Amino acid sequence: MNNIAIFQADHPLHIHTINIVKGLEAGGYKVELFLYNCNFDCDNIQGLTNVYNLSNIHTYWSQRKTPIAKFAEAINYFFFLPMKVKQANLLPPAVFHESINIVNREKYLCFIGVEKLGFVWASIISSMFPTHILYYSLELYPTFDVFKYPLNKLSSLKGFRFIRLRQLEKLYHKKAKATIIQDSHRADAIMKMNNVHKMDNIYLPVSLMGPPIREKNNYLRDRFSIPINKRIILQFGIIGKNRSVVEVARESQSFPDDWILIFHGPIYDDNIRRSITAIDKKKKIIISSNIVPPDEIDDLVSSADIGLCFYPKEHINDYLTGYSSEKLVRYLRCGIPVVTFDYPTFLDSVARNGCGICLRDLSSLNVAISEILNDYENYRTKAYEAFENSFEFNRQFEKVVSYIGRL
Repeated sequence: MNNIAIFQADHPLHIHTINIVKGLEAGGYKVELFLYNCNFDCDNIQGLTNVYNLSNIHTYWSQRKTPIAKFAEAINYFFFLPMKVKQANLLPPAVFHESINIVNREKYLCFIGVEKLGFVWASIISSMFPTHILYYSLELYPTFDVFKYPLNKLSSLKGFRFIRLRQLEKLYHKKAKATIIQDSHRADAIMKMNNVHKMDNIYLPVSLMGPPIREKNNYLRDRFSIPINKRIILQFGIIGKNRSVVEVARESQSFPDDWILIFHGPIYDDNIRRSITAIDKKKKIIISSNIVPPDEIDDLVSSADIGLCFYPKEHINDYLTGYSSEKLVRYLRCGIPVVTFDYPTFLDSVARNGCGICLRDLSSLNVAISEILNDYENYRTKAYEAFENSFEFNRQFEKVVSYIGRL
C-alpha cells in the first residue's frame, strides 16, 4: 500500500506543499492532493497528476456575486459550520462528502494535513478510514490571536471560527502520529500551544528543490535601469508595517550613493507606500509592487547583492522564523548574503553558518551591510553552503520519506 493523501484548505498554495507531493512521488508513492479555497497566486499545480481542487464544488463566501449572497454565505461559513458538533470540520458539506467519496476508492498508508483546516479535514476522514495521520504545521497562531481581529461583524465571525478551529486542531493533534515542522523551537511552541505531551517530530525547514543558482542576473538592473556600479539591497516579500519597511526606509537615507534599496512585494496598505515615499527624500528607494510569476523569482532575487529579512518579534510565528522563511531560503539559494534580526533561530540559521549578520536593531544596518560587502565572496560562499546543507529540499525531505517508510 503506497497511497498517500494530502489535504489543504483555507491556506495559500505555497511551494512547500508542491514539493512534498513531488518528493513523495519521487519516493515511489502515489500522492493525491485535496484542495479547498487555496490561493494559487503563490504557486500552481502544473505537473501534478492526482489533484482534486474541490473549490469548484462550493463557492467561497467572498466569491458570491451579490452582497446579500456574500453575507449569507459568510454567516454560514464563519458561524453555523463552526457551531456543528458532529463532524465539525468547518468545511462545506458538499466539499467534505466529495472528499469522502474519492478517498473511499483507495486504501492509504497515511494522510497528511497541511496547516490547521487541512489537518482537521484529514483527521476526520482518517477516523472514518483508519490510517496514520501526520500534521504538517506551517504557522504558529495561538488562540489569543483572535484578539487581533477588529470589532466589526465580519471580523467577529472570523474570530469565532478561528477559536473553533483551534479547538479542533488541539483535539486532533493529540491523535496524530507525527508532526512535520520546521525546527525544534517551533515544535516546542506548537506542542505547548496544543497541550501535546508526546509526539514524533520530523524537522523539515522551509526549503527549495534543486541546486544553488550560481549565475548573477540583471533582472532588477534591467527593469529599473540601475547602473552596474550600484549595489542592490533587496527586501523581498510583503511591503508592510510588520516587516519594518518604514524603519528600513529611514535607515536607507544614510546609505552611500552607490547603494540602492528595493522593496519588492505586494502592498496591501497605501499608507505604507505614502510613508516610504515621504521618507525617501534622497531617492534611495525603489518600490516594486508588481508581483512577478513564480518562475521569475529566482532571476529577481539573484540580481540583488544583499537580502534583508526582517520580522517582528511580538508574534511567535514571526519570532521563530529562522527555518521557516521562504525569502531567506531564496536569498541563500542565489548566494545572496542576508541581514536579519538576532532572534534565536536566525542566530542558528544565519550567524552560525556565516552567511549573513544578525542585528539587535536597525541602527547598525549600514555597518552590517558594509561588513558584508567588504568580505562579499566569503559571505556569498557561506550562503551557498547554508542552502545546500540546511535548505535544499531533497536533502531535508529524506527524513520525511524515511519516517513514512517505517509506518
